[in-house]
Amino acid sequence: MKIIVTGAIGHIGSYIIRDLGVSFPGSNVVMVDNMMTQRFPSLFNLPSNSNYSFIEGDVSQIDLKPVFFGA
Repeated sequence: MKIIVTGAIGHIGSYIIRDLGVSFPGSNVVMVDNMMTQRFPSLFNLPSNSNYSFIEGDVSQIDLKPVFFGA
């Protein structure tokens, strides 16, 4: 399963990305964030039972069509 989280390292997103990895083991969690909050520790020690990838960018500025393909 492919799951896309926008605002992934913000306050709410940082909790969601961890919970998704636990609730849906084996899923592919794609994190999209513009890094304005600079909460880099949110990207450390993510659950190992899911695959994580990160895309830096503002959702209003980048082309997300390839990201949503297969979601």
